[in-house]
Amino acid sequence: MHPGRIVFLVVIAVVLAGCAAPVPPALAGASPGPTNAPASSAPSPGGVIKDTQLVQDTQGDAVMTDGAEAPRYLDMLGASVELRDGSLTFTQLLAGTGVPYALDLPEGMVALGWSFCIDLDPTQDLRGYPLGSAPMPCELVVQTRWDGSALTGMVFDRRPLADKNEVKTIFLAPVLDGSAISETVPSGLLGGATTFGWSAYIDELGELGTNVLHATDMAPDGGASRPVTWPAN
Repeated sequence: MHPGRIVFLVVIAVVLAGCAAPVPPALAGASPGPTNAPASSAPSPGGVIKDTQLVQDTQGDAVMTDGAEAPRYLDMLGASVELRDGSLTFTQLLAGTGVPYALDLPEGMVALGWSFCIDLDPTQDLRGYPLGSAPMPCELVVQTRWDGSALTGMVFDRRPLADKNEVKTIFLAPVLDGSAISETVPSGLLGGATTFGWSAYIDELGELGTNVLHATDMAPDGGASRPVTWPAN
């Protein structure tokens, strides 16, 4: 395990150790695991440990499209951005394992996504792919996508939409490390930007290019309307 990942997991563990809220029992379909683990506290504005920026998320707040409580592999405990060897690693820490073994997709959905929205220009909300005609503040979307048979990592570069050109898709290799799921993106993909807003999502998804999306969980709470700023100061 990379030292930076150890820092991320240790910090989450320390935060969780200080909270005493009970954990709701896992739903059918969620991976097995302890049901007496403490829940996390309310989201932070984005703490920084060395080159890692961390946002906490409340355990048990993830809700499916039908209103049911989400299984634990769709429930974030926290999300982080880490600068490592000239690349940015985007990590979600989940309340339980089960990726990519969550074979059953929600009814009416074709995929699940563990995603990051990267807002390089807060003055624009580009419309289009991967969400059809819907506006999104993300110039880059970093996504790990599970379609029921394969786990795929990708970055959608949406900046060409500003000139009515097609979105560029760069494929990545997702990394699973226990209950953490990560994607690493070369920092050069940011086009020289030294600061950006970010938020993390777990989504129930339709086909790419449609407007079908339901955010099961997000960090920080409020998502793109409350992005975390990288770097913190």
